[in-house]
Amino acid sequence: MRCTSASVRTSARYTSGRALGLLDGCLTFAGRQREPARYFAAADASLLTSVAEGCPNVALESQALGVPIVLTRAAGSPEAVLDGVTGFVCEVGDIDALAARLADLADHPDAARAMGERGRPFIAERFSIARMVAETSAVHA
Repeated sequence: MRCTSASVRTSARYTSGRALGLLDGCLTFAGRQREPARYFAAADASLLTSVAEGCPNVALESQALGVPIVLTRAAGSPEAVLDGVTGFVCEVGDIDALAARLADLADHPDAARAMGERGRPFIAERFSIARMVAETSAVHA
């Protein structure tokens, strides 16, 4: 797993896991990146555990790069994924469901890759500039 946020290093779970040797060789903390696309592209999945969220860019970016996402049903997040098609939506705070969905993706890499590939056209069509302009214009017409 690669993490691009340095703040994760200070979390209690990270510190506890590190002390137990559970994270050795499993995580790469790359810090802030100017071009995170290569990290997304190297990922098997993305995880977003928000409690409150608008339309999360990370969900759009992950799928646009062919990476399935597991996220919580936090406000606008479910609109950014086709549940069971381009990623998975879990209830806020349901750590067991999030873990189970990540495990499903890890256990079925061909299905995970297919899910990621379905994300590319979904994002290109659903979140295109042309569509957003047309829908915004329709509201103001």
